[in-house]
Amino acid sequence: MTDGNGIVRSVRALNGYAIGSVDGDIGRVRDVYFHDATWNVRFVVVETSHWLHRRRGLISPRSLCSADHASRILRSTLTKIQVAHSPDIDTERPVSRQHEIELFQYYLPTYWSGSEWGGSPYAMANIRIATRDPQTDRSRDDRHLRSAHAITHYYVHAVDGDMGHVADFLYDDTSWKITHVVVTSGNFGHGRRVLVPVNWITGISWDAGTIDVSLTGQEITLAPVYDAASPVHRDDLADVAAHYATLARLDLHDPGP
Repeated sequence: MTDGNGIVRSVRALNGYAIGSVDGDIGRVRDVYFHDATWNVRFVVVETSHWLHRRRGLISPRSLCSADHASRILRSTLTKIQVAHSPDIDTERPVSRQHEIELFQYYLPTYWSGSEWGGSPYAMANIRIATRDPQTDRSRDDRHLRSAHAITHYYVHAVDGDMGHVADFLYDDTSWKITHVVVTSGNFGHGRRVLVPVNWITGISWDAGTIDVSLTGQEITLAPVYDAASPVHRDDLADVAAHYATLARLDLHDPGP
C-alpha cells in the first residue's frame, strides 16, 4: 500500500480528523488545498471550536509531525496561541473561487522543505490568490491553489467527452503529494470507481467545473476497480500502474512528465 516513501490514503477520509497541538486539541480537518501543477498538499483547512470562537484557518502539513489513523488524529507542532493569532481567511468561499474577488494575501507559517515550501525553516509563506480583471475578463495571475472539497464532483472530461465525476483523491502520507484522482463513471459517486494517476491530468477548470484527462472514457473505465472501503495495497497500485503503462507503451497518448 505504499507509493514512494509513504502510504497512499484518501483525502476525503481526512475530513473530521482531529488536529492535536502541543497544548491540546486545535480543531477538525474540513478540507485541503493543493497546488495543481506539483500536486503537493499545501494547506490543511482546520475548523477550530471549544477553546476559540468557531473559525476556519490554514496550517501547513509541514507542521504535522505524526498521525494516528486508527484514532483519526493528526498531531501538530503548533500551539493554540499560534493558531489563534494566525490570519483569518474566507474559507466559506473555496480558494479556487477567490479569483473573482480583489487580490487577497495572507501569511501563515510553513516549514522547511526546499523551494516548494519556503526558503528557510519557519519561513512565512506569502500565498497570493489570483483575481479576474473585470476590464478584460482575464485572470491577472496564475491560479494553482485548489480546494479538494470544491473539486470533488467535478466532471471528468476525457478526450472523447465527459465520462464521470471526481469522487476523491489519494495522497502519499509522507510527502503529502496527491498521487491519484478517484473517478466514478456513474452519477455523483454511484458508479464504478477507478484510479487515474495525476500525470494523466492535463488541466482543471473551475469555470467549466471539469478535470481534463488525456485518456478516452473507455481507457479510464477499463482501469482496475477501486474499492474505497478497502485499504490500498501495493499490488493494487501495481495493477493500476501496469494498466496505464500499457497505454503509454502503445504511444496512444502523451501522459506528460
